Amino acid sequence: ANAIVASSDGRYLAIAVASPPSLVVLDRDLRVERKLPALDVDGRRTSAVAAVIDLPNRSSFLAALPGLPEAWEVSYDDAAPPIFPGLVHDYRFGEAIAVPGKLNPRRVPLEAPVDDLCADPGGADALGSAHGSSRVQVLNLHVRRRIAIVDGTAPASASARWAGVV
Repeated sequence: ANAIVASSDGRYLAIAVASPPSLVVLDRDLRVERKLPALDVDGRRTSAVAAVIDLPNRSSFLAALPGLPEAWEVSYDDAAPPIFPGLVHDYRFGEAIAVPGKLNPRRVPLEAPVDDLCADPGGADALGSAHGSSRVQVLNLHVRRRIAIVDGTAPASASARWAGVV
């Protein structure tokens, strides 16, 4: 699993920081653009960031948080749409307060935490697995949710399993 990855456009570097647990995004001059504490949506539970990968077709990073049942997609696209946390009846009517879509986490709820990730070449789907588990969660990043669970035997790493799922 990668703890550091460069964006496909060469503008950013995402780093999993151990203490305090966070995902830090640096610009090409190694200045901090964004520091994202690895906390759940309520800010109560924390997690390490175990892996981070680049999704070139989505202009984003995908991060695994083994202490939380969620993954984060962090867009580095200048035109990323805003994020509406929580439930919103109709965002077009301004019923919720949005946060900027660029360099903020879009949370992908999971059945269980994962510490390894890989994505399909198109970037729409990703696999997440936990160390020592034979269960692999298939995530669809368009709808930001788990769409399937694949059971099997070792190897349990998501990257080793991708070829067998698609």
